[in-house]
Parts: sequence; structure tokens; C-alpha cells
Amino acid sequence: MRKKVIKNWFKEYYQNLSEEERVNVRDKFLEQSGIVYSSWYGKLQRNGFTRLELLTLGKICNQNFIN
Repeated sequence: MRKKVIKNWFKEYYQNLSEEERVNVRDKFLEQSGIVYSSWYGKLQRNGFTRLELLTLGKICNQNFIN
């Protein structure tokens, strides 16, 4: 059985954005997902986004964050 390697593509992408772009992505995601501000940073730090959340982030950023 092969082990699945999970890469935190979104976190790397997010860290390379300008401050203004980060705020824009964060605010759009919070609005669309309904999660609270404090949960955002916990999810970002732990790579704790669900598959559905990553799909939402992908739509916001025009990227694919799911392997």
C-alpha cells in the first residue's frame, strides 16, 4: 500500500501573496465558508482545510489545491 503524501499547496501559495491579496482571499473565504476569523489562522497553520474548503479556496484563487 502506498502512503499518500500531502503537500500544503495552499499555504505556500498564500504566503507568496501580497498583504492586500491575502486579506482579499481571507475575507472572501470567510464570507463564503461561514467560518470565523480565528478559525482561519488555525486551519492555515495546521493545514486543516477540508476538501470542500480547498475547493472553495481554489475557486477564489483560480488555482487547484487538491492533489
